[in-house]
Amino acid sequence: MTVGAVKKKGNIPEELLVSKGRIAGTSMFFFNQEPTLVGLSYLAKPSKMVLVLSTCCEGTGITYPIQKPEIIEYYNKAKDGAETFDQLCSSMSTTWKTNRRPMCIFYGLIKLSASTIMPSILQYLQIW
Repeated sequence: MTVGAVKKKGNIPEELLVSKGRIAGTSMFFFNQEPTLVGLSYLAKPSKMVLVLSTCCEGTGITYPIQKPEIIEYYNKAKDGAETFDQLCSSMSTTWKTNRRPMCIFYGLIKLSASTIMPSILQYLQIW
C-alpha cells in the first residue's frame, strides 16, 4: 500500500477543499473508476485540512477510539521514518555555499552517508 499527502494545488475538486460548514474530525472519501485509488479529505481541526491519496482498496475504515481514518493512521506511521531521516540530515550539515552543481551533489552524498552511518556509530560506542 502506498500513501502520500497531496498539496492543495492542482486538479482537486472544490468539494474536497471547502472546510466551511464541515465539523472538525470529519472525512470525505473519493475514489477513481477502478477500485485502485482512494483519496481522503480529512478535516483535523477547523483550520487544518489534510488531503491524502492511497492505493489500498479498502481504506474507508475509521478507528473508533480516536475517530481517525485508517489511511491517516497508516500515513502517520509511515512518515516517521522520513521525518527521522530529515532530522538527522539537518543536524549534521556538511554543505558549504556553492553554485557549482557537482559540489552540491558531492556534499549531498556526504550528508546522506553521514546520516546513514551515524546510528551505527552511536550504537557501537554504547557497547564500549
